[in-house]
Amino acid sequence: MSRSYEFHSPLPPEQLPRILPGEIRFQDRTAKLEVCIKTRWKGSRFTVTRTTVRRYTAEDGWIPRVHGVGWTKGRRMDWQWNNPFCGQARPDGQGGSVLSGRFRIHPVGKLLFAVFAFVIVYSFLFLSPRNAETLVVAAVAAALYLRHLIHACRDIDTYEGAESILCFLREKFEEVEE
Repeated sequence: MSRSYEFHSPLPPEQLPRILPGEIRFQDRTAKLEVCIKTRWKGSRFTVTRTTVRRYTAEDGWIPRVHGVGWTKGRRMDWQWNNPFCGQARPDGQGGSVLSGRFRIHPVGKLLFAVFAFVIVYSFLFLSPRNAETLVVAAVAAALYLRHLIHACRDIDTYEGAESILCFLREKFEEVEE
């Protein structure tokens, strides 16, 4: 599980949406990176997400295809959607507020986990009884699936995107050490 983070603000919870605006965009021209950080508020609850787009051109030369989306007219773009930071703002009793939250698995990631779980269960129930090879493949797939699921849940706040979301929050608020 992701660890919980707490931040303190001298402002009351009603004024926090002005401190965390709806959308901030910035560019890193040397890395050809466009970053968008969005904050959505629903009452006292908030979600901070980060999207990164890296654009490659023909002048960059050959670029290894790690997680790219594709080529378009001699250009390649990589998108990265980071897991959202979900939290809640509450009064601290002294006129200020405390923001607490943690990183959650992105909804698309949850959908992918559900689809793979369905495929594995289907292969165990309907394909495995037919032959031993299919049973072994399904068992290995289940083991790899569980390993990936545990890794995704345990290390959710240790990737680069999570660090930039935390830096964004630390710029606005004072982090409370637990």
